[in-house]
Amino acid sequence: PRPTVVLPSSTRTVKAITEVEAFALIAEDLKFVAAQFRRLHSKQLRQTFRFYSHQWRTWAACFIQAAWFRYKRMKEINEVKEKENLMMMANVNYYGHDDSQSFSAPLQAPMGSSYSMYSGKLVGSLRKGRSMRYGSELDLLGALRKPLEPDFNDDGD
Repeated sequence: PRPTVVLPSSTRTVKAITEVEAFALIAEDLKFVAAQFRRLHSKQLRQTFRFYSHQWRTWAACFIQAAWFRYKRMKEINEVKEKENLMMMANVNYYGHDDSQSFSAPLQAPMGSSYSMYSGKLVGSLRKGRSMRYGSELDLLGALRKPLEPDFNDDGD
């Protein structure tokens, strides 16, 4: 179904820190953002706040950007795991036997290699429970709070 009013999905521009091809959001994030707009009473007010309120657009853009940071972090973790598995399989194939010690001991990359330094920093920051770098989702959500719900009550002044 096509809407009768054709409006852009977003008029807020988000500046990417690194080159971005595309990303996917989890359903809960989209449902949460959409639910904030459904709480307004009339359809016209919902549409007005959704497309013309700078506060809501900024908040939604930061919420989406936080979802991007979560996706990017999980992707980096999965890539590190995949590289570790490939190196482990190469180690098994090189020595020709499945040594239980090679699987129980942590996989060691050559000292000073970029892979070992990157994975060490990644694992260290995740173990400490802090954000990966400045500008992460924690910084975004901490700096910008969700706008207050508008008050549509008629006090009858």
